[in-house]
Amino acid sequence: MQEISPKQNWQWSWATAVLLLSVAGGLYLVPVVWGRTLTGHESVQPQTSREMLSSGHWLIPTIGGDVWLERPPPPMWWIGIVYTVTGVKASDSIARLAAVLAALPIILLTVGIAKRLFGKGVAVMAGLILATMHEFYSYAINPEADIFLCLIVTAVLALFVSMEFPHVRTTGAVAGSGKPSFFGTRPWPMAGFFLLLGATNWAKGLLFGTVMAAAPIVLYLLGRALQERSFHPLRPYLWCWGWLIAGAAALAWPVAVIGQYPEILQLWQEHYLGRLHRGYLREPWWYYAVQVPYVLLPWTLPALVGLLCSARAAWQHAGRERFICCWALSAPLLLSLADGKHHHYLLHCLGGWAILAAVGLAPLWGWLQDKLRLIPYSAALGAVAMALLAGTGGILWYSRIPGRWGTIVGAVVFISLATWVILTACQQRHLLRAFVGILAPILAAYWLWVPYQASYLDDYKEDLVFLRGAESLIPNDVPVLVQYDWTAPLETFWVLYHMRRPGVLIRDPWQAAEKTANGGQNSSTAYVLARRLDLPLYRRAGTVETVLESTRTRGEKNPDQRRVLYRIHFTQPLPPAPEDYLRVVRRTLW
Repeated sequence: MQEISPKQNWQWSWATAVLLLSVAGGLYLVPVVWGRTLTGHESVQPQTSREMLSSGHWLIPTIGGDVWLERPPPPMWWIGIVYTVTGVKASDSIARLAAVLAALPIILLTVGIAKRLFGKGVAVMAGLILATMHEFYSYAINPEADIFLCLIVTAVLALFVSMEFPHVRTTGAVAGSGKPSFFGTRPWPMAGFFLLLGATNWAKGLLFGTVMAAAPIVLYLLGRALQERSFHPLRPYLWCWGWLIAGAAALAWPVAVIGQYPEILQLWQEHYLGRLHRGYLREPWWYYAVQVPYVLLPWTLPALVGLLCSARAAWQHAGRERFICCWALSAPLLLSLADGKHHHYLLHCLGGWAILAAVGLAPLWGWLQDKLRLIPYSAALGAVAMALLAGTGGILWYSRIPGRWGTIVGAVVFISLATWVILTACQQRHLLRAFVGILAPILAAYWLWVPYQASYLDDYKEDLVFLRGAESLIPNDVPVLVQYDWTAPLETFWVLYHMRRPGVLIRDPWQAAEKTANGGQNSSTAYVLARRLDLPLYRRAGTVETVLESTRTRGEKNPDQRRVLYRIHFTQPLPPAPEDYLRVVRRTLW
């Protein structure tokens, strides 16, 4: 590996960080400012953060005041800190900003890994490729637990690479010919490695993050040990105190919660066994063979070329190519064994694929350069062909395209220009210029997509209008009751988060009566945000009046699923509730 002086390395690192943060920050801040409404899934962490700030209870997350145990609290703390610094308690833009502030370090960590293994040219391209992969982009601007877990997983891998592949002038934590003792000492980076490995349980729950971080490392080390026919590669990681550190970090929150809510054991059983072999999110065994090319867009082709170019070296000897291939392939291969599969599980291996894409760009660019030069006016011909293809598609699906002719004409113009720019870039004699030419229309596509999506593809517009109208109709001295959404549970978070007033979660009419008596002046009347299909249930508890109904609710299959504001006058005395029913609906939520 080329030796770099500390001064040169420091200067180059700062320049690279500024470049990457400027491009990625500019890319991600557009949806922060002009993005569509957060979905129910995306509202989970922001709402629990909002309630933590309000209640001051930082250990146990709540939803509408009720305990919610599905996710550990650290991502909520992160969002809460961003809320506090900005002085905002609930905002889609600020919640997105919290996700962006987690995504940017992931890019820098990936660049650091690529720089150590392949040099600065590949590193810069890998960082920008990762930033513009559509799957990573989607989670970089949405405050879900996955982007926070990805930060921890990538930090584990970066620390492993720094120890396993030390610079020429650096004494690595695992370098040397000694035989580390199981109970002996290790350098501080090794302790940090185990601490971060345990911390992979702090974002999305137990085990999953640890598996995502450990899989490429274990695969790489086992392959090296088998090839060398020695346990030496494994010895530094067989460390009693390190595994105790990892275990303590991993179990800190679960142990604290089990004492108060032992039912969390049932949650873990349902979540992990359900995904593993009980059919939850069941997909066919070949699911990831289709999803991997999809999540890598628009860099799928160079990523696959990079994999092919690295395969021989990865097979022949332990080194940089083998580790990157282990990082890219371990997650889809391992996850294919489980019933539960989803494309966002691949988020944690995208850094490896981004580095492979950067490696594959040079041979792919060389091949395209030779072929395109054989075709006169290739860039212009390609632009015309893509314009005709886009225009034909627009005409055929005209009635299904939001924005109709304006969208079609704009898409035809942009696609033709982007094609011309990319094909022209592929004929540049310098790889960096070619890469910039390819990257520019990709960035432009994301920037143009954000306002279009917010204008035409925001499914929550009618629901937001309904919520604002409902809030204006509920007296200030009466609590806002929100019926738990059994049709789409995560939509409960959406309603609670997008109300300006704090909402109180209820599971059934009898609980509505109890909480109204505790929180309002008129204990016989309650205002409940529910769906139209909940009406028969509430009629069992009193007289129900429809105050306001949404004109359309996101994801509705029929009008019975529309959101409604009910005013309920409870029967006095209230008829008894079915015990079996209450036992089901009042369980601890997850």
